[in-house]
Amino acid sequence: MGENWRDQILEAKAAAEELGFTFVQAHAPDCALRGEGMERGLLATVRSIEACGMLGIRNMVIHSGFFPEYKYPQDAQAYFRANEPFMRALIPAMEQHGVSILFENTTAKHCRDGLYFPIHGQDLRDFVEFMDHPLFGAAWDVGHANMDGLDHEQEIMAMGN
Repeated sequence: MGENWRDQILEAKAAAEELGFTFVQAHAPDCALRGEGMERGLLATVRSIEACGMLGIRNMVIHSGFFPEYKYPQDAQAYFRANEPFMRALIPAMEQHGVSILFENTTAKHCRDGLYFPIHGQDLRDFVEFMDHPLFGAAWDVGHANMDGLDHEQEIMAMGN
C-alpha cells in the first residue's frame, strides 16, 4: 500500500528473472469486502491484480467475505449477492491486466456459528456461475478440504471445468 509499490514489484520481477524463477499464482489480500475498510481493501486488491499482471501471474486466489447473517447452505444466493459489488468492481482491473480471480473454498471449521462460505466444489461452481464472467474461476484448497475429510476427487469433479 506504499507509494513505491510498483517499484517493489519491478524489483521482485527482476530478482525472479535473474534466478530463473516464474511466478504462477498469487493470493489476494484479506480485507473487508463491504462496509468500513472496503475502499482500502478494494484498492489493495486492484493493486494486487496489477502486480500480478506485471509479474506474469494469470491467476489470483481470493477469499470471498465472511458475513455473519448468511448461514450455510440455505443463504447461498444472498451470500453471493453480498459479495457481488466488491467482486464486480475488480473486473476492469482483471480485464486490463489479464488476471483471473479464483474463489477459494474454506473448511467448515472456519465457519463459526454455521455462517456461509464456499466449502464444497459445488458451492464454488455455483458462485462462479453466479458471477458469470470468464475471468472468474475456482481454486480447490486441499488443506481446507482435508480438515473436513472431504473426497477431493468428488469435490473437484463437482467444480466442473
